[in-house]
Amino acid sequence: MKKSQKTTSIFELQNYLYNHFSEKAKNLMGEKITTISNYSKSFHNCLPQNYCVVKEKKILESLDKSDVCLFGDFHTLTKYQVNFIKIIETYAKKQDCKEVSIALEALNTSDQEYIDEYLENKISEQEFIKKVDYYQKWGFPWEGYSNIFKYAKKNKTPIFAINYSNKSLFERDQLIAKRIKNIALKYGKKVFCLIGEHHLADSHLPSCINSKSGGKEKKIHLTRIISNIEYYYAVEKSKNNYSSNENLELKKDFYCILNTDPWIKWLSYIAWQEGKKSNLKLSNHNYDNSSLDLHELEPEFQFNYFVSILCRFFKNKVKPHKIDYCKIIFHNENIFDADSENEKKTLQLIAKQDYTLNNHHICKQNKFIYMRSYNLINLTQASSTFIFNIYNNEPDIDSSRNFSYYYVVKTVVTHLLSSIILPTETKMQFRKKEYNISNQKPDSATLHLLIEANLIEKRNINQNIKKLNNLHMIGKISAEALFKKISENEDLIANHLINNILKNKKDASYPVIFNRLIELCC
Repeated sequence: MKKSQKTTSIFELQNYLYNHFSEKAKNLMGEKITTISNYSKSFHNCLPQNYCVVKEKKILESLDKSDVCLFGDFHTLTKYQVNFIKIIETYAKKQDCKEVSIALEALNTSDQEYIDEYLENKISEQEFIKKVDYYQKWGFPWEGYSNIFKYAKKNKTPIFAINYSNKSLFERDQLIAKRIKNIALKYGKKVFCLIGEHHLADSHLPSCINSKSGGKEKKIHLTRIISNIEYYYAVEKSKNNYSSNENLELKKDFYCILNTDPWIKWLSYIAWQEGKKSNLKLSNHNYDNSSLDLHELEPEFQFNYFVSILCRFFKNKVKPHKIDYCKIIFHNENIFDADSENEKKTLQLIAKQDYTLNNHHICKQNKFIYMRSYNLINLTQASSTFIFNIYNNEPDIDSSRNFSYYYVVKTVVTHLLSSIILPTETKMQFRKKEYNISNQKPDSATLHLLIEANLIEKRNINQNIKKLNNLHMIGKISAEALFKKISENEDLIANHLINNILKNKKDASYPVIFNRLIELCC
């Protein structure tokens, strides 16, 4: 399909973000990039251009026949370590097998005794980090690797160190291969190994594991899994395929999982480097959100950047004239404790619940953005809400119907625009059955009926929390349907957003706006 030049396509925007952050990351690497360039080149050269999309079952079958799973790591992005845990959990659950062991490049073989002590709860986490000299020897964010240890403790899974950090890349491959073979043969358990993705090239670690060094050594059967390789992402997304998770078979027992937009890994590397420069300890976050933490990157700067990215998508037809209220405050929902006045109490309750549902709330009067935690999804959604707020005033709550439709439209735009920046990450899972909505596409009449049944009322304070939850879900369902349409006809949706929502009249009727919006996807 030929694209017009009215808006930037989602694919073009993703490509722009990738080039921007990867170039910045390479500049930060400096001389180090020269050292690993040939090693990296061997990895990329071994990746085939042709591949096929497969179901997860295919990967699990390969794992079942293998002695060792080599899982490619990108050390600064916690989501890679989370994915590593998930593949172990999925395998153990589906195959009804928990007899596995874990091998980590993140730790040196000389520190094995401390690993054993930590797994047996003989030393604390702080003592362990100090004894293995984690931040000097490895230095990458601890959060992701910490979760691996939590999993191992819970499931009584042994962890083995495999790194020899004072050796060359070639020597390390040989020594690590020998270590992995010994673990697999000695303990008789399937080994799940987390190691930098470039080690997985045909001629690197896999070749060393099965090199013949004399004698009759048992052949080690390998499954290799890498993630979010730029080439495969580009091919799949150029087809307007923005599914949240895709499994590709590259070669026999060699797979690539696509579940993160590739530019994010370079942003994570930049965030890590900035944290090192400031000598600040990277903050700890919860397991579910940690995969997209921004750590020490300056929040207001990043917020403004993503606002500008959305303006770029609309070819600057959306122009926030002055971003002057972007002071970001990280706080819990206690900031919205209710006032004694009934109307203020209602509005504060709405603000508090809005904050709970979206992890952010923009206060125009005080020029603040309240945010629960600093990660990419929260930041892009706040940027999206900000653009919506420029062109839309919150209606008076006395107009219950208009206010309720306004809240749904705001939710639609927030999730839709953030999906343009993070198409893979914000692929949403909806509980459509709760609302009796078809899995195929939302029905316009049903959505209107649901909104009418959940109108916010100033006097009905106790009922409003449940109603806000329902309105929020209706908005997310509509955003999901609209995002699918965007990938089919980006100019149509973008221009519709500009004309009817993002450049809206202040006295607009939000039931009418929602109706125009939903007509595009129903």
